[in-house]
Amino acid sequence: MRNITVEETGAAPSAGPSEADTAETPIHRAVMGACAGAVMEYYDFSIYATLAIYLSMNFFPPENPTVAVLLAVSSMGVAFIFRPLGGIVFGALGDRLGRRKIFLATLFLMSFATIGVGLLPGYATLGLAAPVILVILRIGQGLAVGGEYAAASTYVVEHSPPHKRGYYSGWLASMASTAMVMALLAVSLTQAIMDADSFERWGWRIPFLFAIILLAVSLVLRSKLRESPVFKNLAKKGKMAPAPLRQVLGDWTSIKSILVVAAGVCSPQITSGVTGSMLALYFLQTKTAADPAMSNLLIAAGCLTAIPMTVIAGALSDRFGRQKILVAGMAIGVLTYIPLFYALLTTYESQIASLLIIIGLQIPTSLIVGAAFSTVPEIFPAAQRMTSVAFAFSIGGIVGGLAPAVSLALTDKGGVLLGASWPVAVLLAGMIVNLLWVPNRTGASID
Repeated sequence: MRNITVEETGAAPSAGPSEADTAETPIHRAVMGACAGAVMEYYDFSIYATLAIYLSMNFFPPENPTVAVLLAVSSMGVAFIFRPLGGIVFGALGDRLGRRKIFLATLFLMSFATIGVGLLPGYATLGLAAPVILVILRIGQGLAVGGEYAAASTYVVEHSPPHKRGYYSGWLASMASTAMVMALLAVSLTQAIMDADSFERWGWRIPFLFAIILLAVSLVLRSKLRESPVFKNLAKKGKMAPAPLRQVLGDWTSIKSILVVAAGVCSPQITSGVTGSMLALYFLQTKTAADPAMSNLLIAAGCLTAIPMTVIAGALSDRFGRQKILVAGMAIGVLTYIPLFYALLTTYESQIASLLIIIGLQIPTSLIVGAAFSTVPEIFPAAQRMTSVAFAFSIGGIVGGLAPAVSLALTDKGGVLLGASWPVAVLLAGMIVNLLWVPNRTGASID
């Protein structure tokens, strides 16, 4: 599948829903509602990553702390592994019932699982049942995210005028960094108001329970949203896919497109996201003597800079094309990850140096994520869009979600150079696939 430009498709740049077409749900309200739920969902993954060490202390056998941490991090990967199933279920339902309804379903499922982690008794109380239930809750979170990404990204792209899809999707993409900042600040503030022993025993639960407030806000905003104009147009013309899952999986061209997008966009997107924040935090917490609270604040500050960078990257993809921004981000990651992680582990005693390194890690993340959120929905046909997007994101998430566990295990075996080689390999492979096969649909019709 060679690159396809807008000119080759014959699509006029103005094709697609205009701002007047979306009067029932103004674009700014659509973006705000999508972002509110996205923050809730990303907050869960961020808070779990931030508190992985404390979860390992409370839910896994205490005999071997290193193994416990790896198990806690690996249970995060379980959520990514179950994303495809969530993508299958919620993606197909989104193509049959509408994008908006899936918004609410995934939000409730994610909230239940997140709050459940905050209330779950530990290993000392439940024994082996504690880690088993924790993994079940992580599976629920993975199922929810498998549908959430497809619903939110599709909803925003289908509301956006074609020349601003990257910009508005960039705001949605920036919610990953926003949620990471919120999670780190929630942890830091909780640690500041209690002693270390209390936080280790029960205080870590407070940031998880903060999700109750996020749920309430998200429900208020999402309940006011209307269905996407593209989906309403499909329903009006009777062109909805009666069995989107069967149509997608029964067509080799569709399967090939999903695999190409998963390898060339989604795997690098998720890998760069967890590498720039979660993996950097794990390295500081487990491979250095850095103060845990200061590590949280440094990562939060780095993620804060990623918010505007991600929005700018989305806008740049409108101007220069999605592929150029994606490939630039991957190339920067390939060239800088290993030296930056090596520098982080050798200069962690300097807070200024550490902050600059963490900001450097956010640059490839911002470029890739900022362009990816509009790239993926644009590629697939409207009638099967959510199903296809969910599959591509979920398959890519298996590779990206395992990045922290794989990198930490490789670091234990061969040092930081080997550990950082995993995200480098994923981005290098993604760059090659993107250049050779991912179609460029910037500004093309998505009806």
